[in-house]
Amino acid sequence: MKYALMLGLAGLLPACGADTHSCTAKGCVGGPVDIQLVDDAGAPVSARGEYKTNRNSETRSFDCSVTPESSNLDADCTDGQVTVFPFIADPGTTLQFRFALADGSLTDWQGIRLDYESETDPDFNGPGCSCTWYNATSEPAVVPAEARLPEG
Repeated sequence: MKYALMLGLAGLLPACGADTHSCTAKGCVGGPVDIQLVDDAGAPVSARGEYKTNRNSETRSFDCSVTPESSNLDADCTDGQVTVFPFIADPGTTLQFRFALADGSLTDWQGIRLDYESETDPDFNGPGCSCTWYNATSEPAVVPAEARLPEG
């Protein structure tokens, strides 16, 4: 039974290169993307809000007033930098942010410019089994004055 299961799993894995050998099932994705929140002068600020990508219409929340360790939110925020995850980066992925105002309303969505860089490891999933992934960097997100959290 154990060998049948192993053979069955091996049949599900994609073949790589000209050989008929199978690649391992190791994942091939880039890391999360960090978005620095700034004021009009480019200084780091804190805020609360939401983000979404064009890959998933679901909005995800962040709150820079809580520590990542105590948060059950969808994104970590440390020193005004929001780490967006899960984030599968590829050149077609777009990202938008909106910020919470003191009255509980939200700003309009703001597009965040992302720059992508591909990386390839020719043997990432075993000999002859390459993997190409993208890492994204972003421009800072300018937080409107009325959405910035007080320092402290």
